[in-house]
Amino acid sequence: MSRVPLQCPACNASLLVPESAAGRRARCSKCQSRFVVPDAEELLDIQIAQMAREELGQRWHENETENETENEVLAAAVAPPPRPRPKPKTVGAHEAPTGDTVMGLPAPAPTRKPAAKPAPKHDATPAAKPPPPKQQATPTPPANRPPPSAAAAAPTNQTYRDDPSHPPDRPYLVVRNVEPHGVLFAFEARWLRHRGFQTSLPKRCAHSGETKQLTARPVVAKNRTHDTTTRARAIEMHYEQDVGSKFSPCALIDTIARLEGVKEPFDAPLLYYAGAGHTNDALACRGTRAADGTALVEIQIPHGEVALSWLQRINGVCDPACDKLQADIDGLGSNAWLAVPEKIRQRLEAWCHFERGEKFLIYLRDADMTTADAGLGGIVVTDRRLLYHKYRQSLSISLNQETTLHVRTDDRIARLTLESHGRMTKAGKIARSKINALVDALSDAPRLRVTVGKK
Repeated sequence: MSRVPLQCPACNASLLVPESAAGRRARCSKCQSRFVVPDAEELLDIQIAQMAREELGQRWHENETENETENEVLAAAVAPPPRPRPKPKTVGAHEAPTGDTVMGLPAPAPTRKPAAKPAPKHDATPAAKPPPPKQQATPTPPANRPPPSAAAAAPTNQTYRDDPSHPPDRPYLVVRNVEPHGVLFAFEARWLRHRGFQTSLPKRCAHSGETKQLTARPVVAKNRTHDTTTRARAIEMHYEQDVGSKFSPCALIDTIARLEGVKEPFDAPLLYYAGAGHTNDALACRGTRAADGTALVEIQIPHGEVALSWLQRINGVCDPACDKLQADIDGLGSNAWLAVPEKIRQRLEAWCHFERGEKFLIYLRDADMTTADAGLGGIVVTDRRLLYHKYRQSLSISLNQETTLHVRTDDRIARLTLESHGRMTKAGKIARSKINALVDALSDAPRLRVTVGKK
Protein backbone atom coordinates (compact mmCIF):
# COMPACT_ATOMS: atom_id res chain seq x y z
CA MET A 1 0.00 0.00 0.00
CA SER A 2 1.50 3.32 -1.06
CA ARG A 3 1.99 6.06 1.49
CA VAL A 4 1.80 9.82 1.01
CA PRO A 5 4.12 12.23 2.87
CA LEU A 6 2.28 14.79 5.00
CA GLN A 7 3.16 17.35 7.65
CA CYS A 8 1.43 17.47 11.01
CA PRO A 9 -0.56 20.75 11.15
CA ALA A 10 0.34 21.12 14.84
CA CYS A 11 4.09 20.37 15.04
CA ASN A 12 5.08 20.18 11.31
CA ALA A 13 6.51 16.70 11.82
CA SER A 14 6.99 14.63 8.65
CA LEU A 15 4.49 11.78 8.47
CA LEU A 16 3.69 8.95 6.05
CA VAL A 17 -0.05 8.38 5.66
CA PRO A 18 -1.55 5.41 3.74
CA GLU A 19 -3.82 6.30 0.85
CA SER A 20 -6.67 4.35 2.50
CA ALA A 21 -6.75 6.96 5.29
CA ALA A 22 -7.98 9.69 2.91
CA GLY A 23 -10.70 11.77 4.56
CA ARG A 24 -10.36 10.01 7.91
CA ARG A 25 -9.09 11.29 11.26
CA ALA A 26 -5.49 10.53 12.21
CA ARG A 27 -3.15 11.14 15.12
CA CYS A 28 0.42 12.45 14.95
CA SER A 29 2.93 9.95 16.33
CA LYS A 30 5.12 12.78 17.65
CA CYS A 31 2.81 15.30 19.34
CA GLN A 32 -0.29 13.04 19.57
CA SER A 33 -2.52 15.77 18.12
CA ARG A 34 -5.44 14.72 15.93
CA PHE A 35 -6.18 16.00 12.43
CA VAL A 36 -8.19 15.09 9.33
CA VAL A 37 -6.30 13.52 6.43
CA PRO A 38 -7.02 15.27 3.09
CA ASP A 39 -9.38 13.51 0.70
CA ALA A 40 -8.21 11.28 -2.17
CA GLU A 41 -8.03 14.11 -4.73
CA GLU A 42 -5.90 16.30 -2.46
CA LEU A 43 -3.64 13.35 -1.65
CA LEU A 44 -3.10 12.82 -5.38
CA ASP A 45 -2.14 16.49 -5.78
CA ILE A 46 0.30 16.13 -2.88
CA GLN A 47 1.90 13.06 -4.49
CA ILE A 48 2.26 14.87 -7.82
CA ALA A 49 3.82 17.90 -6.13
CA GLN A 50 6.21 15.65 -4.20
CA MET A 51 7.35 13.96 -7.44
CA ALA A 52 7.92 17.35 -9.05
CA ARG A 53 9.89 18.61 -6.03
CA GLU A 54 12.07 15.49 -6.02
CA GLU A 55 12.83 15.99 -9.70
CA LEU A 56 13.58 19.66 -9.07
CA GLY A 57 16.03 18.75 -6.30
CA GLN A 58 17.70 16.16 -8.53
CA ARG A 59 18.15 18.72 -11.31
CA TRP A 60 19.67 21.23 -8.86
CA HIS A 61 22.04 18.50 -7.62
CA GLU A 62 23.05 17.57 -11.17
CA ASN A 63 23.70 21.23 -12.08
CA GLU A 64 25.77 21.76 -8.93
CA THR A 65 27.79 18.57 -9.52
CA GLU A 66 28.47 19.62 -13.11
CA ASN A 67 29.64 23.08 -12.00
CA GLU A 68 31.87 21.63 -9.28
CA THR A 69 33.51 19.23 -11.78
CA GLU A 70 34.14 22.09 -14.18
CA ASN A 71 35.62 24.24 -11.41
CA GLU A 72 37.90 21.43 -10.23
CA VAL A 73 39.24 20.92 -13.76
CA LEU A 74 39.80 24.66 -14.13
CA ALA A 75 41.48 24.90 -10.73
CA ALA A 76 43.86 22.05 -11.59
CA ALA A 77 44.75 23.69 -14.89
CA VAL A 78 45.42 27.25 -13.75
CA ALA A 79 45.98 27.22 -9.99
CA PRO A 80 49.57 27.86 -8.79
CA PRO A 81 51.21 25.30 -6.50
CA PRO A 82 49.86 25.68 -2.93
CA ARG A 83 52.02 27.31 -0.30
CA PRO A 84 52.83 25.24 2.79
CA ARG A 85 50.50 26.28 5.57
CA PRO A 86 48.64 24.56 8.43
CA LYS A 87 45.48 22.84 7.32
CA PRO A 88 42.53 24.91 8.62
CA LYS A 89 39.46 23.43 10.17
CA THR A 90 36.59 23.37 7.69
CA VAL A 91 32.88 23.19 8.32
CA GLY A 92 30.76 20.45 6.77
CA ALA A 93 27.65 21.17 4.72
CA HIS A 94 25.30 20.23 7.57
CA GLU A 95 27.26 21.41 10.63
CA ALA A 96 25.86 24.33 12.59
CA PRO A 97 28.30 27.23 13.14
CA THR A 98 29.47 27.82 16.71
CA GLY A 99 28.94 31.12 18.47
CA ASP A 100 32.67 31.86 18.85
CA THR A 101 33.63 31.05 15.25
CA VAL A 102 34.02 34.68 14.19
CA MET A 103 35.87 35.75 17.30
CA GLY A 104 38.30 32.83 17.03
CA LEU A 105 39.64 33.74 13.60
CA PRO A 106 43.37 34.29 13.12
CA ALA A 107 44.76 37.76 12.75
CA PRO A 108 44.32 39.33 9.33
CA ALA A 109 46.98 38.45 6.85
CA PRO A 110 49.26 41.36 5.89
CA THR A 111 48.35 43.08 2.71
CA ARG A 112 50.71 42.09 -0.06
CA LYS A 113 51.49 44.63 -2.67
CA PRO A 114 51.75 43.28 -6.21
CA ALA A 115 55.33 42.74 -7.22
CA ALA A 116 56.72 45.50 -9.38
CA LYS A 117 57.38 44.48 -12.95
CA PRO A 118 61.09 44.46 -13.79
CA ALA A 119 62.26 47.30 -15.92
CA PRO A 120 63.04 46.33 -19.51
CA LYS A 121 66.71 45.71 -20.22
CA HIS A 122 68.42 48.16 -22.60
CA ASP A 123 71.46 47.56 -24.74
CA ALA A 124 74.56 49.55 -24.07
CA THR A 125 74.34 51.14 -27.49
CA PRO A 126 71.10 53.01 -28.08
CA ALA A 127 69.18 52.01 -31.17
CA ALA A 128 69.06 54.44 -34.01
CA LYS A 129 65.92 56.53 -34.04
CA PRO A 130 63.64 55.97 -37.04
CA PRO A 131 63.30 58.85 -39.46
CA PRO A 132 60.44 61.23 -38.63
CA PRO A 133 57.25 60.64 -40.62
CA LYS A 134 56.46 62.88 -43.50
CA GLN A 135 54.10 65.74 -42.82
CA GLN A 136 50.58 65.22 -44.15
CA ALA A 137 48.75 67.91 -45.98
CA THR A 138 45.83 67.80 -43.50
CA PRO A 139 46.83 67.58 -39.83
CA THR A 140 45.25 64.66 -37.94
CA PRO A 141 43.98 64.96 -34.36
CA PRO A 142 46.35 63.75 -31.63
CA ALA A 143 46.16 60.10 -30.59
CA ASN A 144 43.88 59.25 -27.67
CA ARG A 145 42.00 62.50 -28.20
CA PRO A 146 39.12 62.00 -30.66
CA PRO A 147 37.37 65.00 -32.17
CA PRO A 148 34.38 66.35 -30.22
CA SER A 149 31.87 65.00 -32.74
CA ALA A 150 33.20 61.44 -32.43
CA ALA A 151 33.18 61.58 -28.62
CA ALA A 152 29.59 62.76 -28.51
CA ALA A 153 28.21 60.04 -30.79
CA ALA A 154 27.92 56.65 -29.06
CA PRO A 155 28.55 53.63 -31.31
CA THR A 156 25.49 51.51 -32.03
CA ASN A 157 27.38 48.19 -31.84
CA GLN A 158 29.09 48.97 -28.55
CA THR A 159 30.52 46.03 -26.61
CA TYR A 160 31.71 45.69 -23.03
CA ARG A 161 35.36 46.24 -22.20
CA ASP A 162 37.15 42.91 -21.74
CA ASP A 163 40.14 43.97 -19.63
CA PRO A 164 39.54 44.00 -15.84
CA SER A 165 42.97 45.56 -15.23
CA HIS A 166 41.98 48.84 -16.89
CA PRO A 167 42.42 51.29 -15.33
CA PRO A 168 45.28 49.79 -13.28
CA ASP A 169 45.08 52.22 -10.35
CA ARG A 170 41.54 51.51 -9.11
CA PRO A 171 38.94 48.70 -9.05
CA TYR A 172 37.10 48.07 -12.29
CA LEU A 173 34.24 45.71 -13.17
CA VAL A 174 33.96 43.95 -16.52
CA VAL A 175 30.60 42.57 -17.65
CA ARG A 176 31.10 39.02 -18.88
CA ASN A 177 27.48 38.06 -19.57
CA VAL A 178 23.95 39.40 -19.14
CA GLU A 179 20.92 37.12 -18.98
CA PRO A 180 17.55 37.13 -17.21
CA HIS A 181 19.08 35.04 -14.42
CA GLY A 182 21.62 37.75 -13.60
CA VAL A 183 24.75 39.67 -14.57
CA LEU A 184 28.18 38.01 -14.53
CA PHE A 185 31.04 40.36 -13.52
CA ALA A 186 34.81 39.88 -13.49
CA PHE A 187 37.47 41.87 -11.63
CA GLU A 188 41.06 41.50 -10.44
CA ALA A 189 41.35 39.47 -7.25
CA ARG A 190 43.80 41.96 -5.72
CA TRP A 191 40.96 44.45 -5.23
CA LEU A 192 39.41 42.08 -2.69
CA ARG A 193 41.79 43.70 -0.18
CA HIS A 194 40.66 47.22 -1.08
CA ARG A 195 38.65 48.53 1.89
CA GLY A 196 36.21 50.55 -0.17
CA PHE A 197 35.68 47.70 -2.64
CA GLN A 198 34.97 45.23 0.17
CA THR A 199 31.87 47.20 1.19
CA SER A 200 30.86 48.48 -2.26
CA LEU A 201 27.91 46.17 -3.03
CA PRO A 202 24.54 47.95 -2.52
CA LYS A 203 22.73 47.22 0.74
CA ARG A 204 19.96 45.35 -1.07
CA CYS A 205 19.25 41.65 -1.47
CA ALA A 206 21.40 40.50 -4.39
CA HIS A 207 18.70 37.99 -5.35
CA SER A 208 15.50 40.03 -5.06
CA GLY A 209 16.51 43.68 -4.61
CA GLU A 210 14.65 43.92 -1.27
CA THR A 211 15.96 46.27 1.43
CA LYS A 212 14.33 44.73 4.54
CA GLN A 213 15.41 41.87 6.82
CA LEU A 214 18.86 41.64 5.27
CA THR A 215 21.81 39.49 6.26
CA ALA A 216 25.38 40.54 5.42
CA ARG A 217 27.68 37.75 4.17
CA PRO A 218 31.08 37.42 2.50
CA VAL A 219 31.28 36.13 -1.05
CA VAL A 220 33.02 32.73 -1.30
CA ALA A 221 34.77 31.52 -4.46
CA LYS A 222 33.70 27.88 -4.32
CA ASN A 223 36.54 26.49 -6.46
CA ARG A 224 39.15 28.24 -4.32
CA THR A 225 38.31 26.51 -1.05
CA HIS A 226 40.78 24.01 0.40
CA ASP A 227 38.03 21.40 0.68
CA THR A 228 36.17 21.21 -2.64
CA THR A 229 33.35 19.23 -1.03
CA THR A 230 32.41 22.14 1.25
CA ARG A 231 29.49 24.25 0.11
CA ALA A 232 30.10 27.98 -0.17
CA ARG A 233 27.04 28.57 2.01
CA ALA A 234 28.64 26.56 4.85
CA ILE A 235 31.60 28.98 4.90
CA GLU A 236 29.35 32.03 4.70
CA MET A 237 27.43 30.90 7.78
CA HIS A 238 30.52 31.43 9.97
CA TYR A 239 30.59 35.15 9.31
CA GLU A 240 27.09 36.36 8.40
CA GLN A 241 25.46 39.05 10.49
CA ASP A 242 21.96 40.51 10.60
CA VAL A 243 21.70 44.06 9.28
CA GLY A 244 20.19 46.24 11.99
CA SER A 245 20.37 49.83 13.15
CA LYS A 246 23.81 49.23 14.72
CA PHE A 247 25.23 47.24 11.82
CA SER A 248 28.59 48.46 10.48
CA PRO A 249 30.02 46.92 7.29
CA CYS A 250 33.53 48.06 8.15
CA ALA A 251 33.31 46.51 11.63
CA LEU A 252 32.22 43.20 10.10
CA ILE A 253 35.13 43.33 7.64
CA ASP A 254 37.53 43.90 10.55
CA THR A 255 36.02 40.98 12.45
CA ILE A 256 36.26 38.59 9.51
CA ALA A 257 39.77 39.66 8.44
CA ARG A 258 40.10 36.61 6.17
CA LEU A 259 37.97 33.61 5.19
CA GLU A 260 39.23 30.44 6.83
CA GLY A 261 39.54 27.55 4.39
CA VAL A 262 39.82 29.74 1.25
CA LYS A 263 43.02 30.12 -0.74
CA GLU A 264 44.80 33.45 -1.14
CA PRO A 265 44.04 36.01 -2.47
CA PHE A 266 40.39 34.90 -2.57
CA ASP A 267 40.23 34.73 1.24
CA ALA A 268 39.67 38.49 1.59
CA PRO A 269 36.00 39.29 2.37
CA LEU A 270 33.67 41.06 -0.06
CA LEU A 271 30.28 41.66 1.55
CA TYR A 272 26.94 41.09 -0.12
CA TYR A 273 23.40 41.06 1.24
CA ALA A 274 20.58 38.48 1.16
CA GLY A 275 16.94 38.78 2.15
CA ALA A 276 14.89 36.54 4.41
CA GLY A 277 13.75 34.35 1.51
CA HIS A 278 17.33 33.43 0.55
CA THR A 279 18.68 31.87 3.71
CA ASN A 280 20.25 28.93 1.86
CA ASP A 281 21.25 30.71 -1.36
CA ALA A 282 24.89 31.66 -1.97
CA LEU A 283 26.06 33.81 -4.86
CA ALA A 284 27.70 31.99 -7.75
CA CYS A 285 31.37 32.96 -7.53
CA ARG A 286 34.62 31.40 -8.74
CA GLY A 287 38.27 32.26 -9.08
CA THR A 288 39.98 32.11 -12.44
CA ARG A 289 42.98 33.56 -14.26
CA ALA A 290 43.46 35.84 -17.25
CA ALA A 291 45.63 34.90 -20.20
CA ASP A 292 48.60 36.72 -18.60
CA GLY A 293 48.18 34.82 -15.31
CA THR A 294 46.41 37.61 -13.39
CA ALA A 295 44.11 36.23 -10.69
CA LEU A 296 40.47 37.15 -11.42
CA VAL A 297 37.14 36.74 -9.66
CA GLU A 298 33.90 36.06 -11.52
CA ILE A 299 30.67 36.69 -9.61
CA GLN A 300 27.03 36.62 -10.74
CA ILE A 301 24.53 39.10 -9.28
CA PRO A 302 21.03 37.68 -9.86
CA HIS A 303 19.08 40.96 -9.57
CA GLY A 304 19.71 43.22 -12.57
CA GLU A 305 19.10 46.54 -10.80
CA VAL A 306 21.46 45.60 -7.95
CA ALA A 307 24.09 44.65 -10.53
CA LEU A 308 23.66 47.98 -12.33
CA SER A 309 23.93 49.93 -9.07
CA TRP A 310 27.19 48.12 -8.20
CA LEU A 311 28.63 48.80 -11.68
CA GLN A 312 27.82 52.50 -11.32
CA ARG A 313 29.50 52.64 -7.90
CA ILE A 314 32.73 51.01 -9.07
CA ASN A 315 33.14 52.17 -12.68
CA GLY A 316 31.28 55.47 -12.35
CA VAL A 317 27.92 56.45 -13.79
CA CYS A 318 29.61 57.94 -16.85
CA ASP A 319 31.15 54.63 -17.89
CA PRO A 320 29.54 53.53 -21.20
CA ALA A 321 29.14 50.04 -19.74
CA CYS A 322 26.44 51.39 -17.39
CA ASP A 323 24.22 52.59 -20.24
CA LYS A 324 24.77 49.35 -22.13
CA LEU A 325 23.95 47.22 -19.10
CA GLN A 326 20.73 49.16 -18.51
CA ALA A 327 19.77 48.59 -22.14
CA ASP A 328 20.64 44.89 -21.94
CA ILE A 329 18.61 44.41 -18.75
CA ASP A 330 15.58 45.97 -20.43
CA GLY A 331 16.19 44.17 -23.72
CA LEU A 332 16.49 40.71 -22.17
CA GLY A 333 13.12 40.95 -20.47
CA SER A 334 14.67 41.21 -17.02
CA ASN A 335 11.76 43.35 -15.87
CA ALA A 336 9.31 40.67 -17.03
CA TRP A 337 11.46 38.03 -15.32
CA LEU A 338 11.57 39.97 -12.05
CA ALA A 339 7.79 40.39 -12.22
CA VAL A 340 7.50 36.61 -11.73
CA PRO A 341 7.33 35.79 -7.98
CA GLU A 342 10.73 34.97 -6.56
CA LYS A 343 9.84 31.44 -5.43
CA ILE A 344 8.60 30.60 -8.92
CA ARG A 345 11.79 31.98 -10.51
CA GLN A 346 13.89 29.70 -8.34
CA ARG A 347 11.88 26.69 -9.51
CA LEU A 348 12.02 27.72 -13.16
CA GLU A 349 15.81 28.01 -13.06
CA ALA A 350 16.04 24.23 -12.50
CA TRP A 351 14.57 23.35 -15.91
CA CYS A 352 14.50 26.59 -17.92
CA HIS A 353 18.06 27.46 -18.96
CA PHE A 354 18.24 30.64 -21.04
CA GLU A 355 20.67 30.95 -23.91
CA ARG A 356 23.04 33.90 -24.16
CA GLY A 357 21.05 36.99 -25.15
CA GLU A 358 17.68 35.21 -24.96
CA LYS A 359 14.75 37.38 -23.87
CA PHE A 360 12.19 36.08 -21.38
CA LEU A 361 8.57 36.89 -22.26
CA ILE A 362 6.08 34.89 -20.16
CA TYR A 363 5.53 31.89 -17.90
CA LEU A 364 2.20 30.04 -17.69
CA ARG A 365 1.54 27.39 -15.04
CA ASP A 366 0.32 23.98 -16.16
CA ALA A 367 -3.37 23.55 -15.32
CA ASP A 368 -2.73 20.18 -13.64
CA MET A 369 -0.63 21.88 -10.96
CA THR A 370 -1.93 23.89 -8.05
CA THR A 371 -0.97 27.48 -7.34
CA ALA A 372 1.38 26.26 -4.60
CA ASP A 373 3.27 24.20 -7.21
CA ALA A 374 3.71 27.06 -9.70
CA GLY A 375 7.14 26.95 -11.33
CA LEU A 376 7.49 23.17 -11.16
CA GLY A 377 6.05 22.87 -14.66
CA GLY A 378 4.28 24.73 -17.44
CA ILE A 379 5.03 26.86 -20.50
CA VAL A 380 7.84 29.43 -20.89
CA VAL A 381 8.02 31.63 -23.99
CA THR A 382 11.11 33.60 -25.00
CA ASP A 383 11.93 35.50 -28.16
CA ARG A 384 13.62 32.34 -29.49
CA ARG A 385 11.89 29.28 -28.04
CA LEU A 386 8.81 27.76 -26.52
CA LEU A 387 9.76 25.56 -23.56
CA TYR A 388 7.48 23.04 -21.86
CA HIS A 389 8.12 21.00 -18.71
CA LYS A 390 5.88 18.73 -16.67
CA TYR A 391 7.12 16.14 -14.20
CA ARG A 392 9.82 14.29 -16.17
CA GLN A 393 8.93 15.50 -19.65
CA SER A 394 10.73 18.48 -21.17
CA LEU A 395 10.37 20.06 -24.59
CA SER A 396 12.05 22.97 -26.37
CA ILE A 397 10.82 24.24 -29.75
CA SER A 398 12.64 26.90 -31.76
CA LEU A 399 10.37 29.67 -33.02
CA ASN A 400 12.37 29.70 -36.26
CA GLN A 401 11.14 26.28 -37.40
CA GLU A 402 7.83 25.52 -39.08
CA THR A 403 5.53 24.61 -36.20
CA THR A 404 1.82 24.83 -35.49
CA LEU A 405 0.50 25.18 -31.95
CA HIS A 406 -3.03 23.78 -31.66
CA VAL A 407 -5.04 25.16 -28.73
CA ARG A 408 -8.22 23.21 -27.99
CA THR A 409 -10.47 24.61 -25.28
CA ASP A 410 -13.36 23.42 -23.14
CA ASP A 411 -15.22 25.18 -20.34
CA ARG A 412 -12.21 25.47 -18.04
CA ILE A 413 -8.86 24.62 -19.62
CA ALA A 414 -7.00 24.69 -22.94
CA ARG A 415 -5.02 21.68 -24.16
CA LEU A 416 -1.89 22.45 -26.18
CA THR A 417 -0.46 20.28 -28.97
CA LEU A 418 2.57 21.06 -31.12
CA GLU A 419 2.67 19.89 -34.73
CA SER A 420 6.06 19.85 -36.45
CA HIS A 421 7.14 17.83 -39.52
CA GLY A 422 3.98 15.78 -39.32
CA ARG A 423 4.47 14.81 -35.67
CA MET A 424 2.05 15.74 -32.90
CA THR A 425 3.40 16.36 -29.38
CA LYS A 426 1.36 17.22 -26.31
CA ALA A 427 2.49 20.40 -24.56
CA GLY A 428 0.36 20.35 -21.43
CA LYS A 429 -2.63 22.41 -20.39
CA ILE A 430 -3.17 26.01 -19.34
CA ALA A 431 -6.10 27.90 -17.88
CA ARG A 432 -8.52 29.10 -20.55
CA SER A 433 -8.13 32.66 -19.30
CA LYS A 434 -4.41 32.57 -20.25
CA ILE A 435 -4.91 31.87 -23.97
CA ASN A 436 -4.73 35.52 -25.01
CA ALA A 437 -1.50 36.04 -23.04
CA LEU A 438 0.06 33.02 -24.79
CA VAL A 439 -1.06 34.19 -28.24
CA ASP A 440 0.30 37.70 -27.60
CA ALA A 441 3.68 36.30 -26.47
CA LEU A 442 3.91 34.25 -29.69
CA SER A 443 2.67 37.03 -31.99
CA ASP A 444 6.21 37.87 -33.18
CA ALA A 445 7.27 34.24 -33.74
CA PRO A 446 8.48 34.17 -37.36
CA ARG A 447 7.46 30.61 -38.27
CA LEU A 448 5.12 29.40 -35.52
CA ARG A 449 1.40 29.43 -36.22
CA VAL A 450 -1.28 29.28 -33.51
CA THR A 451 -4.75 27.82 -34.08
CA VAL A 452 -7.46 28.13 -31.43
CA GLY A 453 -10.66 26.10 -31.42
CA LYS A 454 -13.03 24.11 -29.28
CA LYS A 455 -12.35 20.52 -28.34
